[in-house]
Amino acid sequence: MTPRDQTTGVTAFDAVRWRNPPPMVSALALPSGPKLVKIDPLDCRPRSWEAEIDPAPDHLLMWRRGARSAVEVAIGDHRRVADARRRWNGFMIPAGMPSSWAGRAMEPSLALHIHIPVGWLQRLVEEGGSPGRTPSFRPLIGLKDRRVQMVLDGILDAWHNDDPPLTALLEHWVLLLGCALMQGPSPQRVYSLDASAIARVRAYLADNLHRDIGLADLAMVVEMPVRSFVAAFQRATGETPQAALTRMRLERATTLIAAASLPPEDVALLSGFRDARHLRKILGKSRPPALGLTR
Repeated sequence: MTPRDQTTGVTAFDAVRWRNPPPMVSALALPSGPKLVKIDPLDCRPRSWEAEIDPAPDHLLMWRRGARSAVEVAIGDHRRVADARRRWNGFMIPAGMPSSWAGRAMEPSLALHIHIPVGWLQRLVEEGGSPGRTPSFRPLIGLKDRRVQMVLDGILDAWHNDDPPLTALLEHWVLLLGCALMQGPSPQRVYSLDASAIARVRAYLADNLHRDIGLADLAMVVEMPVRSFVAAFQRATGETPQAALTRMRLERATTLIAAASLPPEDVALLSGFRDARHLRKILGKSRPPALGLTR
């Protein structure tokens, strides 16, 4: 059971900083004014600081919701957190931010800090988390993991919901966040391309050499994420998709040049090059220039 202060009702691992607390928060007797209140997990006595970052060395994670719909997350003791904020102005969750946050207005007068004491996480591990693991202070651990994003999304929903009470929801989601961070990132799926998938990609290339072909187009052929497709294609064929595309375009161009039935401009366009000059440049880099394009 998490220690709880009898006067404020704030759990030992929650800390909230308010400038102008809304009515539902005031009703829960959370602190008002520009100060940070923390309940010590050992003696449950509240302490306050004016600083943006709690100087206590036993905090593992700080999560803040700011005025620009941004989320700042800092992992580490107070020295590492301070260094990171000076260098990067806080850790920002990149494009992987939950889509449900898009367009959600953030009140500019509110800022939420949730602190998870290292000691509490250690007890969590001992009670059935990940035996033998100790809290890691590596920056951004697990923040791109989908489980952590879902938990952060749950915290945001709890923030906007006062039924059941806000503190109960926050306690639930912070518990899940601690579990997710302690377990580390979930295994990433490793994609692979078999012979039939490679054949489909090459057939698509052959049919569309005269068009603009992007990596996203090729990835859609085999229904894979772009980055995973590039890595899988290179593992399977020994060349990048871009290199394969250029090679096939050159092969098409040399075949048309050998037939001597089309002018250089048409050869270039049918092979997917911008013009004959572009084709000459690529041919000159890859092999001896074709006679039909050097006259």
